[in-house]
Amino acid sequence: MNSFPKTSGIYLISFDNGKNYVGQAQNLNNRIIGHLRTVERYTNRRSLVHKAMLIHKYEISILEECSINALDDREIFWIEKLKSYKGDYPETGYNLTTGGKSGGRGIKHKKDKYHDAAVLREARLRDLGGGCKFINDETRKKLSASNSKPKDHYTITEKRKEADIKGGITRSGAGNPSRKKVYCYTSNIMFETVIEAINYCYSLTSNVSKHKITKLISIAKDNTIFNVGNLVMTKLSIGSNRIPMMGEFNSSSSNSTF
Repeated sequence: MNSFPKTSGIYLISFDNGKNYVGQAQNLNNRIIGHLRTVERYTNRRSLVHKAMLIHKYEISILEECSINALDDREIFWIEKLKSYKGDYPETGYNLTTGGKSGGRGIKHKKDKYHDAAVLREARLRDLGGGCKFINDETRKKLSASNSKPKDHYTITEKRKEADIKGGITRSGAGNPSRKKVYCYTSNIMFETVIEAINYCYSLTSNVSKHKITKLISIAKDNTIFNVGNLVMTKLSIGSNRIPMMGEFNSSSSNSTF
């Protein structure tokens, strides 16, 4: 990779198709290296000049070194001199503005404010071939009208919740008809849901992760005794309120957890 001055100035990227790109930099070496690295990256967000660098042979040179305060004026000067502004010289330029930080200080664009975007779309189709879906004006108006309509944020989930409430059903917590209750023999507490049991066990066994407690209670078989730390528990089958007596369990049905 060639080394360039680390001073401020104006640089030129000239292509084998006769087009030019003029840029300014406070550090010419870093700016040019930045261009080259952007071209090497696999990304669809490359600018027009970077995509051109992928397709055409090019040469990078320094037009002049100047003070930082003079960068805008000199960039405008060189873009006009080399006719590299695509808006006025589509056959010889890749610059999308007439130069300067403000896109053309003191220079009025002949086109409307959307001109640069239109030039970019046209260039991608004509020069770079593919990779850009062309949308005509009629389709663009339809999309704009569609996007301007008020959005309906009433989601399917909200509709489902509303229907469940009307039917007296909730899909989580104590109102879930498919819930399983958990009974703790050690504390003599009946938990209406598995989540309540998990939270209770976690509050008493801080040395064990909540994930592990959740896994242990979730995989435990219905109406089978199991231990969560020092707590002896059982998980009842769906809709059941009968608590199995400790004597109903034999040694083979007891699950030691941790």
